[in-house]
Amino acid sequence: MKKLRIINSYTIGFLTVAVIVFLYFLPIDFIEQLELKTLDLRFKTAQKEILPSDIVIVTIDNKSEDNIGQFPWPRDTYAKVIDNLSRWDAKVIGIDVLFSEKEENPLSEVLDRTDLEDKVSTGLIEEYQKKFDNDKILAGSIKKAGNVVLGYYFFTEGDEQVKHLTDNEKEKTTELIADAQVPLVISAVRGKERFLFRKGYGAETSIENISSGSKNYGFLNIFQDSDGVLRKAALIMKYENTWYGSFPLQILKNYLDESVRLVISEQGITSVSVGDKNIPVDTSGAILIDYSVPFKTFTTYSFVDVMNGTVDSPRDFKDKVVLIGITDPGLVRDTWTTPTDTVVPGIKIHAQAIYTILNNWFIFYSRTLVSNVHQRKMLNGSFIYYSDVVNLYNILAIIFLGAVLVIAIPKFQHASYGAYMSVLLVVGYGFAAFYLLKNMRLWLNIIYPISSIALVYTVETLYRALTTERKARQIRGAFQTYVPPQIVDELIKNPDKMKLGGERKNVSILYSDVKGFTTISEKLSPEELVELMNSYLTPMSDIVFEHEGTLDKYIGDAVLAFYGAPLPQEDHHLRAVISALDMVKMLRDLRIKWQKENKPLIDIGIGINSGEVSVGNMGSHMRFAYTVMGDNVNLTQRIEELTRIYRNNILMSEFTYQKIKEKILCREIDEVTVRGRTRALKIYEPICRMKEKTSQTENIVKYFETGLNLYRVKNFPEAEKEFKEVLKLAPEDGPSKYYLGKR
Repeated sequence: MKKLRIINSYTIGFLTVAVIVFLYFLPIDFIEQLELKTLDLRFKTAQKEILPSDIVIVTIDNKSEDNIGQFPWPRDTYAKVIDNLSRWDAKVIGIDVLFSEKEENPLSEVLDRTDLEDKVSTGLIEEYQKKFDNDKILAGSIKKAGNVVLGYYFFTEGDEQVKHLTDNEKEKTTELIADAQVPLVISAVRGKERFLFRKGYGAETSIENISSGSKNYGFLNIFQDSDGVLRKAALIMKYENTWYGSFPLQILKNYLDESVRLVISEQGITSVSVGDKNIPVDTSGAILIDYSVPFKTFTTYSFVDVMNGTVDSPRDFKDKVVLIGITDPGLVRDTWTTPTDTVVPGIKIHAQAIYTILNNWFIFYSRTLVSNVHQRKMLNGSFIYYSDVVNLYNILAIIFLGAVLVIAIPKFQHASYGAYMSVLLVVGYGFAAFYLLKNMRLWLNIIYPISSIALVYTVETLYRALTTERKARQIRGAFQTYVPPQIVDELIKNPDKMKLGGERKNVSILYSDVKGFTTISEKLSPEELVELMNSYLTPMSDIVFEHEGTLDKYIGDAVLAFYGAPLPQEDHHLRAVISALDMVKMLRDLRIKWQKENKPLIDIGIGINSGEVSVGNMGSHMRFAYTVMGDNVNLTQRIEELTRIYRNNILMSEFTYQKIKEKILCREIDEVTVRGRTRALKIYEPICRMKEKTSQTENIVKYFETGLNLYRVKNFPEAEKEFKEVLKLAPEDGPSKYYLGKR
């Protein structure tokens, strides 16, 4: 048997590992999101203090706005910046600003407001208009520099987003960005592409006058992952059956003075290269940005300083990639959340993408699948770059870590040793994954291997518990069949309570009995009677447990329950009363059901009382039960008997009433001397929770109490009027009928 148990343990353990491997190839979105969060954490811990030497950023910032004026600025300011950068021998200038509309000529505005046009010759006016034409000035500087890369945006939300564009406008923008096309060197695709790629439906560019002088163009679109974090840069998009390169890619093309080549297959984009530099993209043409280099380490100069030529070291721009873009979030909303920072300007995202490719800081990661509809549409979230090697590493990690536990846990004498080993494996593998990303730029999956550890440990521990602790569980299960669960918990915590005897406690007792049960039982066969009583007792018992009461016993058709033991309950009075109200409500529903089934209609009486009783394990050494005993238990039964006299369902003692009167609408029914007691006792009927009371229930209570008071002073005619008022509101009110029938 021992051998069989070990074999079963191994089988179950390795089957669990196989399930994790299977799930690895069918990624779950939630797990993928967790994995991305671990990647973010790894980037944060892998920060390098490196000063990128190939890239300089000219920032459109607060300082510039304070000196130049409110943004957007006249375009001759950009011309001055380009002229200075050209003079300082910048190799490539990339502008992350869109000049999509013509700038108003300031001289034209002066002519419109004055009669200067009548006093000055047309030729002179035209000459000066050219001098003040900032669009033309900027276009001239761009053309003269010969190394400027402009940006544009693709509309990516579908045809609805571009329905305002005419065919001529679309054709014009396509001509303007023609130089941004990426030649398809090799295509193994037969027919229409079936892989996922980012698609443009139209484009928004700078005006033709400015765009025509640019060296190159690249799309500026940035795509976040589904959790709102930007981890990758799209290098390729498709528009009108042509592939286009991104802003960073086109800058690199000019900087390296090489051509861009694209290779695709049936699986997707296989290769993007700039000259001899091969870029490991995913099948959609995106690259994972290396965020281990903080964006704040890039050399930056304020726009106004470059414009005025007042930079400290113009040599910083020589032979560099110079990017011009907005860094002040107050000017234009172009900030993004990255794995390492919550607010990163878009221009610095482009800078980090360029730096990643330029310095070959490529992160190698495994191929997974896009796992939800939104990602299929937007290509956010999962990466799909194929790498057999990294996939193999991940699978081996899942199998190895799981196998270690599968083999080790059955050999441990104590189950806690398995927990210690699991923690050790998690910490060790986590450290290795962090180390490999930082030092070898290898992104190993963390979540699935750790899931393998956790799930194998859980399954093996459960199997161990099932086989080695079965006897203990059977005993516990048998004990629960006749003792409420909370009592079992109390006895487990305090084994001494298993002995006979009990303790004095203040509790609330509920006693429910079926009225006229003997008559009902005579009309039914034994089988029908059992079925009827089961359909009644089951929901009534559920109500007791719902309000955390202890079901003491069934006495034939009667139910005895109590509240406030074994665990203390400050509101045990309220729990008992609410249980009774819920029982009566449930009974109404059952009577409707029974009537449809042509079964006898049961009616019940419920008595409630609060007070001190003896509670604990009562019985013999051979058999005992957790129960309550004492005078207050007997009193509860006597109170229930009174429901037959007053023709209602619930009666409670004054001891319970005093504790719940603020939360339950009640009415006094009578002052009686019950059998076995000499002192008179006031009894009350709970009507409903205070929050459920209506004007009708309030009037019932008011008329009845007025009638009761008149009855007690023997003013019977007036009392009769009040009781009849109650019957107008509640024709079946038993207590009112009782008093009307006493005269």
